[in-house]
Amino acid sequence: MSYEPYSHLPGRFSTSDATVDFYLRVGSYVREESVVLDLGAGRGSWWSDNSSNIHRRVRHLGAFAGRAIAVDIDPIVLTNKAFDETYVMEDGVLPLPRESVDVVVADFVLEHVEEPERFCAEVARVLKPGGMFCA
Repeated sequence: MSYEPYSHLPGRFSTSDATVDFYLRVGSYVREESVVLDLGAGRGSWWSDNSSNIHRRVRHLGAFAGRAIAVDIDPIVLTNKAFDETYVMEDGVLPLPRESVDVVVADFVLEHVEEPERFCAEVARVLKPGGMFCA
């Protein structure tokens, strides 16, 4: 059972909902031709388990991007249905080419990173010049 603090409100979200605010801001960087990477995407519980339409809509960045990629260290990411492509990150290396991503999203991920410098270097490696890292 998931915790849904706004389930009693109309639309099932609050105007001060940080998830809605964060993803609206992230979405402002996404264009039709964008390649978006959800780093730490997991199984996509927000897609399959969340009863809030607004949460699913604002988080579904792939609906507005040219290509949506999910990567996680956990192979469960391969079951994530919200993305065009899913990959497992091994040995701290993203399985993507250099300068291939326009927007990287890492939501509830940074607190789990054991080697922040290495992690950030890998994000910088895959980001295109002028790309955005949203965390």
